[in-house]
Amino acid sequence: MNAMPQNFYEEEEANAILKLASQKSLMGGLSRDQLLASAAELGISAEAVEEAEATYRNDVSENLLRKEYDRAARREFLSSFTTWLIVNAFLVFIDFRNSGEITWAWWTIGPWGFFILMEIPETFFKGSKDYEKHFQKWLRKREKRLAERSSMSVVDDSA
Repeated sequence: MNAMPQNFYEEEEANAILKLASQKSLMGGLSRDQLLASAAELGISAEAVEEAEATYRNDVSENLLRKEYDRAARREFLSSFTTWLIVNAFLVFIDFRNSGEITWAWWTIGPWGFFILMEIPETFFKGSKDYEKHFQKWLRKREKRLAERSSMSVVDDSA
């Protein structure tokens, strides 16, 4: 049997190899006790594993919240754009019907359209400052709504 040559692996390489090996050998999953035992074999403390678990859960939770926000922001943008389109089509129709050309309808198409365009970064560009600012604002509103619902359900239960 050929012995594998002794190699030195950089941290990134070692992490990648271990990740691939664990994915192949742990297809059925791993209990928490097994996870802690494996970590102990690698010299990783239980506290470090617990901290990594908390970080992982927070990351997953935040990703789910961001997906929920993305859906809500796209729905809101689509609703605003659809309203702008319908109203302005109606105004153009009236303007054109009365004068044979578009004269005053531009006064609503332009400014309102500008504000619709200003919603694009917060809706679609996840790396923008506007996106993060609006996500945090949405998150605060969401938490407030959830708190109101839970307080209302407590009142309903006691009645």
